[in-house]
Amino acid sequence: MNAKKDFTVHEGFSLAAIAELPVGMTSIETRHEVAPGWNADNNMFVPCICFWDTGSTFCGISDALADKWELENLGYVKTSYANDEVEVKPSYAITLRLADGSEHMITASRQHMSGVDVTIGLSLISDGIFTLMPTTNHGSIFTFEIPQNHNEIYKFLR
Repeated sequence: MNAKKDFTVHEGFSLAAIAELPVGMTSIETRHEVAPGWNADNNMFVPCICFWDTGSTFCGISDALADKWELENLGYVKTSYANDEVEVKPSYAITLRLADGSEHMITASRQHMSGVDVTIGLSLISDGIFTLMPTTNHGSIFTFEIPQNHNEIYKFLR
């Protein structure tokens, strides 16, 4: 869902994602577009539901989407969970187009997900500014800004 609140985008950045979260909601789902492979043609992008996961190091892609596109395995990644469980999963190249039109070529591991197409982990989140701001109705506004010039993030953080 799109937020209708006023907010300021930092100079040198563009708004790549925004969502309004109701009271008690902790997961952040947004709608973006995804395509198989890197440097995808414009006609290859399809709408997808993304889950922003700050507890995940890497990005993930659903079994259903990986199977639909018959993605080529780039290799395997080892995933560790809080309960000490370890899984080895295949990884794939995908292109994620965020709301601001920016395209991000990412490696995503195969995930068993229902109702979500792509998880966005810190491998992408760390490239921008991720904020969660409380609202007057006790919900919150999630925003993700991407530097228009990659060096801007370092100037902003100093």
